[in-house]
Amino acid sequence: MKVINLTTKFNIKIVSVVFLVILVITIYNDWLLLQAENKQNLRYLTSITEFLAEKSPPNLFSETYIQATALNQSNQLTIYSLNQKLQPIIDEVCMPYKRIQFGYYSKNCKNVVAIGSKFDESLLIDMSLNKANPIHDVTTTSLIEEEFSSLWHGEKSITYCIPIKENGVIVAQAFASVNQSKENPMAKNNGHLFNHICYAFILCYCFS
Repeated sequence: MKVINLTTKFNIKIVSVVFLVILVITIYNDWLLLQAENKQNLRYLTSITEFLAEKSPPNLFSETYIQATALNQSNQLTIYSLNQKLQPIIDEVCMPYKRIQFGYYSKNCKNVVAIGSKFDESLLIDMSLNKANPIHDVTTTSLIEEEFSSLWHGEKSITYCIPIKENGVIVAQAFASVNQSKENPMAKNNGHLFNHICYAFILCYCFS
């Protein structure tokens, strides 16, 4: 019986070690896939933002703001006015990936004025009296990491933005943002793998 118990313990240890090796290799492969996904996301952000910056109608932001000021128009109405002209450009971009959204931000309005790929009207509500969005102060093409992004209602994100200039003055930002908080399949699988590793260690400890 003692020999059988020793053999059983030895077999469990061997199986546990093999299991751990397989898990380490699997996690490493998932890490490589995650890095590839991050690079792909950055390509999406870059290409979308460049497209939006190029498609921005000449002098739209400055002329709309001048007209709004002359008419004593509210900031909210100015946001909607810009949205009517910019949203069709947003709708030209086909992005089935739900973790990425993109649009235009007006410096004069201090607000998002167009958003896609899923239209979120709550982002068009005048927030100019609140703390300025980090996009507001961007003066060069930038990649911004936020723990609590207003674009994603408080979730973690990475946003790529390009300033839009009219008559030599930065009047807006074209941006694209990826949500870093939404759970993806690889993150979920890695959580399960971590649990299995802990279980394997417990087996090794109990039968050692």
